[in-house]
Amino acid sequence: MASAPIHIIRLSNDNMKDAHLLYKEVLRGELSFESFSKKYDTVYTGVNHCAHIAYAGNKPIGFYGIVPSYFLHKGKKYLGAEACDFATVKEFRGQAINAKIATQCYEVLKEYDCHFVFGLHSFASYTASKKMHWIEVKRKLFLFRFAVNTFPFVQYMHKLNVFGNADARFKTVFAQYIIERNSFTNLLNSDDGVSALYDEGFLQYKTFSPNYVIEILGVKFWVKMRSFLEIGAVYYKREEDFHNALKHLIQLAKKIYVKEIIINASEGTSLYSALIKLTTPQPSWPAGYLNFRNEMDAAELVFNSADFDTY
Repeated sequence: MASAPIHIIRLSNDNMKDAHLLYKEVLRGELSFESFSKKYDTVYTGVNHCAHIAYAGNKPIGFYGIVPSYFLHKGKKYLGAEACDFATVKEFRGQAINAKIATQCYEVLKEYDCHFVFGLHSFASYTASKKMHWIEVKRKLFLFRFAVNTFPFVQYMHKLNVFGNADARFKTVFAQYIIERNSFTNLLNSDDGVSALYDEGFLQYKTFSPNYVIEILGVKFWVKMRSFLEIGAVYYKREEDFHNALKHLIQLAKKIYVKEIIINASEGTSLYSALIKLTTPQPSWPAGYLNFRNEMDAAELVFNSADFDTY
């Protein structure tokens, strides 16, 4: 019997369930269908549903996610897009399905004057991206980890769900510190790299999964609860204020039963400079990009964790 022909279709509300099925079964993703749909609803950018799905006959066999957003560089706004959620079912791997879907995604992005596509890489996606002429950004991401002096075996107890709902616990402990997210500014915009624009549309879009903006001692932290506490972005005016507020946050984190606080920073940024004075980092996920236009160079991209689709 001849195999069913493979065809590729742009993501829409009509086939969103097929994309979510691949996300759950291939990637073991945790987002509900509702949250997944909101993640790919980027209408606030003027560009929506640029991801594509591959089918063999009527069976969904591959997905390539695209999440557009805006970036700033030297005072000018540029449209970029994150590539994410690469999923190909096992029996179709090794057939360049991912590359074929990606090519169609990129053509759609170019129609909207998108300047570049970017993403974080696993070992597999890093190897595949090289074949599509992706390049690593100049300023690598580094992970900074801060221990929280809580009791032993706390991570094991999280797995057993001993502490109940993590977000409910966070909101109780940090109730007096939680503020409106529309007041948050990207600290990286004051550096000289290409950095995400945290406008009202972006900040509201990021509510597709739970995360919070808190203010401690005049410093704003954009945080997300996992089995640890992740700082997705931070805004401060003085480095000393940030150091003091972070120490206070570490103390407060004992009450939400996390073992550590983590934060990623791109080397060469003011945030990296502030963090390197406190602890020694380790390399984080490699970030790469592919330029579509020549008006600016995405090699200068700098990131916060909050910029990515997983936040």
